Amino acid sequence: MDSKKTVPFQRNQMQKIVEIMGMPSKDRWPLLTAMPEFPQLSSLAASNARFHRPQGLEVWYQNCLKNNQYPPGPGPETPGAEGFSLLQQLLEYDPQKRLTAEKALQHPYFSVHGTPSDNCFEDSKIKYPVRRVSQEDNDIRTSSLPGTKRSGLPDDSLIGRPAKRLKEG
Repeated sequence: MDSKKTVPFQRNQMQKIVEIMGMPSKDRWPLLTAMPEFPQLSSLAASNARFHRPQGLEVWYQNCLKNNQYPPGPGPETPGAEGFSLLQQLLEYDPQKRLTAEKALQHPYFSVHGTPSDNCFEDSKIKYPVRRVSQEDNDIRTSSLPGTKRSGLPDDSLIGRPAKRLKEG
């Protein structure tokens, strides 16, 4: 792929991930060094010592529950241990080990407070916090490239729209 058409390294986003999860390593993710952005990741690690002592996902999770006033301990009003387990499996660095969407929907988090339904949150008593987004969270705007949307995903206007299907009579 031409380097002018690649999505830029999201340094700010990666810093936030590493502050909580720690630096990905070859032990946890064997194919890490084959990733195209590995050199930038290495430079990120060298530039900041606090990445070698990450907050830890469980500490961050417990702080989020506390800061958003979830009741302590297990219960129907909190995502609890099942929520942490699901989050941990979804945030695995190695894509080979990461939980798939299909398997995630079968996770006990969605059935621990009753039987799952078409709407797994139907009987939930959990109040989800309002998501706060700030301009600092979106660093792709300043390094946007032609052919990318603001989200960083490829813009299909460069490859054209798929042809309309004709109705079968």
